Amino acid sequence: MKTTAFLLFFLCGSLSSPAGDGEKDLPRDSLVFSEMRIVHQKNDKSLTLSFKLSCSGGGVPLTPPDARGLAVVDSTGKKLGIRNVQVTPELSYENDSFHSPEGKAELSIQTDSLPAVQAEWVRISGSIAIPMGRKVLKFPAQEIEVEKDPTIIRHPKTGNPIHLRISSAGQETNGPFLCVDIGNSTPAILHSITFQNPDGTFLHPTMMGMPARYNPENRKPLQLPYLFPPNTRTLLVTLSYFDESGTTDIPVNFNIGFDGSASPLKKMNP
Repeated sequence: MKTTAFLLFFLCGSLSSPAGDGEKDLPRDSLVFSEMRIVHQKNDKSLTLSFKLSCSGGGVPLTPPDARGLAVVDSTGKKLGIRNVQVTPELSYENDSFHSPEGKAELSIQTDSLPAVQAEWVRISGSIAIPMGRKVLKFPAQEIEVEKDPTIIRHPKTGNPIHLRISSAGQETNGPFLCVDIGNSTPAILHSITFQNPDGTFLHPTMMGMPARYNPENRKPLQLPYLFPPNTRTLLVTLSYFDESGTTDIPVNFNIGFDGSASPLKKMNP
């Protein structure tokens, strides 16, 4: 069973917070649901309700959201528990900037069981609190040599490590082709990356091809391929990331039919 349903209503929220020293505060956010689909994989005893989100203010929805206020029930009255909830931002990876200007993300809600065989729809109701990243903070610059052991950065709030490594991926006629590996065991969402020579002069390498995205399930790092100037062997690397600046509570109350339909049960004001 695989169904896609477009939702004909919008859910908006806003939040603001002051910017401190060394922080960049992004504009006020407006969070919008625009699309939904139901996914069931063969032999899987669960459903995944997948939403598309857009944040117009420049912020980014973060993970993990708080879905304890949500309830899922099918048309027969069977209650479906919630096994897992995840927010995955859609990132652009255009040279040194990662985040999408539209702040797009996917919200996935996985149930712990399937609806009854005779069920015609599922209803999801309640509210979900989504952390929002509006402040952009910087990790301290790291001096990294090509082909050396990973450098470890600690997240200031969680203490979880972020591993940085630069490896050689070949030689082009106009410079070395280097791969920047970013291993991230914390749900930090990266905003951008900055490169400098050891003397502090900024570099603007060209991204070569598409990056290999970070996959937390198999522990694969985010891999960013760049073409650098000739004789590049040591770099100062600075990562910027979105810091949680509060949450947006979103009311949810609608039916999703297995025929692809979706209907709100009552009007929801932003």
